[in-house]
Amino acid sequence: MTRLLLCLAFACGGDPTAVEAPTAEVDEPVEAPPTEDPACATASDCGWDSPCVPSACLPHPTPSEECTEARPAPGTCECVAGHCALRPRADRARAAVPCSDECGVDLTRGRCAAGPATSSADVGPRCVCQEGVCQFHWVDEVPCEDAADCWIERTPFSHPVPRPAHLRETQFRPCRDGSLVPVCSEGRCTLAAAAC
Repeated sequence: MTRLLLCLAFACGGDPTAVEAPTAEVDEPVEAPPTEDPACATASDCGWDSPCVPSACLPHPTPSEECTEARPAPGTCECVAGHCALRPRADRARAAVPCSDECGVDLTRGRCAAGPATSSADVGPRCVCQEGVCQFHWVDEVPCEDAADCWIERTPFSHPVPRPAHLRETQFRPCRDGSLVPVCSEGRCTLAAAAC
């Protein structure tokens, strides 16, 4: 029997959605900061760096204050794999970060950054180098009861998706169909590495 090794092959979720960049002023590209935020357990552990002019999602949010200037939040502040992460609005403009291979992720500001891949989570933000530019994607969690609920999508990167209805009876063959196998673990779809 083929032995499967569970791994954090970044993925769990529905189809990722690339965030389009409308014509607007954008932040300058930045280097990816270290992702050593204190752990969060839920989104309530995270909050904005400023209640009035929010720009970053951080642990231990700043207390509310009376605002003389106010700006809407750039998205939602969420807890992803123990780190606070900004899930940006779909209409948010973003800086073009050039790349040749890998892209980093600035979790707190919800954008791509120059440098090597920095996210190891299987849900949440992911930046992928496509046509010389880092593209931002957000991967949602896919709930499951067993492996029959899960499948794998390979573009723009390998990640679990809900199993399409027309594939419900199809058995995924480890190694023959791919070295990453869709499995159900702790109530959500993830990927496992087959011992090929």
